[in-house]
Amino acid sequence: MDELVRAQSPAGIRIAEGHPEVSFALVNGGSAILASKHTAEGLSIRSELLSREFNRPIDSLVASWPKSMRTDVLDSLALLWSARRIERGVAARFPDAIVERDRLGIEAVIHG
Repeated sequence: MDELVRAQSPAGIRIAEGHPEVSFALVNGGSAILASKHTAEGLSIRSELLSREFNRPIDSLVASWPKSMRTDVLDSLALLWSARRIERGVAARFPDAIVERDRLGIEAVIHG
């Protein structure tokens, strides 16, 4: 990612950083999901929340991946949810004000 960013002019750079658990908390009405994503309960909760947000069941999609990758699939879908919110201009920002930029001028903020 650093190489890609360095190859672009700083004015043309648009990067949004996200974190799956931030996305899941936002999908969950602002509350963190306490059940670990590595448990059946945690997987089920996350899958149900994403199914509701994407308006389609995702259990079969998740189940089609090897067991060791299912949390990665859910995390990817959570970040897709956030990316869609970023594109629509409705994503939350943490922190909500720009407090830091890296040496290329890119905001140090998590979007969700």
